[in-house]
Amino acid sequence: MNLRIDRALPIVLALTLAIALANLKSATSLRPTDFNKQVIFLGLATIVILVLVYTPTKLWERLSLWMWIAVLGLLIAVLFFGPVVNGSRRWLALGGLRVQPSEFAKLAVILLTAKFMSERKRHDESWRISELIMPLNVSRPIAIVGLLLVRGDRLGPGYWPLAIVAVLWIVVAVVVAARGGIRQRLIAPVDLVLLPAALVYIEPDLGTSLVILACGAGVFWGAGIRAPSWRWSVAAMPILGAAAWFAWNFMLLPYQKMRILGVINPKAGAQDIGYHTIQSVNAIANGGVLGQGIGAGAQSQTARLPEHHTDFIFAVLAEEWGLIGSLLVLALLATIVLLIIDGAQNSQSRFLELCGYGIATLFSCQVVVNVGMVSGVLPVVGMTLPLFSYGGSSLLSLSFALGLMIHARSRRAGLA
Repeated sequence: MNLRIDRALPIVLALTLAIALANLKSATSLRPTDFNKQVIFLGLATIVILVLVYTPTKLWERLSLWMWIAVLGLLIAVLFFGPVVNGSRRWLALGGLRVQPSEFAKLAVILLTAKFMSERKRHDESWRISELIMPLNVSRPIAIVGLLLVRGDRLGPGYWPLAIVAVLWIVVAVVVAARGGIRQRLIAPVDLVLLPAALVYIEPDLGTSLVILACGAGVFWGAGIRAPSWRWSVAAMPILGAAAWFAWNFMLLPYQKMRILGVINPKAGAQDIGYHTIQSVNAIANGGVLGQGIGAGAQSQTARLPEHHTDFIFAVLAEEWGLIGSLLVLALLATIVLLIIDGAQNSQSRFLELCGYGIATLFSCQVVVNVGMVSGVLPVVGMTLPLFSYGGSSLLSLSFALGLMIHARSRRAGLA
C-alpha cells in the first residue's frame, strides 16, 4: 500500500508544538511534574497521529457510532462518579490519571455526524434545516426529563415550564409515531450533537458544551444546509428571543452571568470574577512588542495569574514572547486551520471532508474564544488553547483529529 505523506501540515504542527512546549516549560516552572506529564502525552499523541495516518478511513466510519456511545457513557459516569473540582464534575479518575471525557466528546460528535450526513445524501444535495431536527421523536424530551432529574434544582422557577414542555413533547411524539409507524428514526441529526452537549453543560461546563454545538454546526454547514427563507427567519426571531430570555434567567448560573457582565466592567469584581481578566490583561500589556523573555514574566512566574498553564497559557505567551511571538503563534494556528479546510475540500472521501469542516471549526472556535477570553473581550468560560494548554485528554483528542486530516491531505493508493 503506497502512501505519500503530506508535509505541509506536519511541518506547521511540529513548529507549533515546539513553541507550545517551550512556553509550557516556562509556565510550569513551579510545577515541573506537569511539564513532564505533557511530554509523555506528546509522545503518545505522536503515536496516535501515526496510527491515524496509516489507518483506512472506513475503520473510523464503522467505529464512529461506538465511539459516540462510549463517550456518552463516560459523560454519564462523570456526573455520578467524577470528583468535584471547583464545584464541577468534569473528570474521571483512572488510577493516577484524570481523564476528561468532554474533550473526546467533541471528536465523537464530529465523527458520527460526518458519517450520518455523508451516508444520507450525495455531495451535490443540500439539507433543509427541518431535516436536521426531524423526526419529532421522543429522544429529546426524554433527554430533557433526564436533565431535570439530574440538575433540575438549578432551574428554579424554570423547572416546571420546561417539565410541561417535555411532557407535551412526549405525548405529541408518541401520537406521531403511532400514525406514521414505529419505523421512523429515533434520533435526528441534531440529537447526535445535543445529547453530548447537554451532558457536558450540566457538569457544569458551558464553554465546552458550546464548542460541541459549534463542531456539529461546522459539519452541518459543510454538508450543505439550505438557508431558510426570510419569512421563516423573521418568524423565528421571537422564538430565539424567548429562548435567550429563558436561558439567561433559568439556565445560567449566577457566576456565569457575572462573567458575562464582567466583560463590560471587569474592575467591578476585581477581587472576584474580574480578577482573572485583570491579571491576564496586565500580563499581555507587560509583554509589549518583544516580550519579557522566556521565564522572565512578572505575572507568569507568580501566582498572580491564575491557571496560567491551562486556560490562560496565551497570557504567558504574550508576556514572555511579546506581540511578535503572539502573532507568530496565531499565524501558525490559522495556518493549521486553513490546511485542514484545504484537506477537507480536496479529500477523496465525503466522510473525511465533513470531518475536516468539523475539526476546522473546533480549532478556530477554541482559539478565538480562548484569546478573546484572555484579552478581556469575551467572558471567562474555561476554554483551553489548542496544543498549548496543559492537558492530556485535549492533546490526545486533537492529535486524533490532526492525524485524520494529515491522512486526508496525503496522496494515497489503495487507502481510503
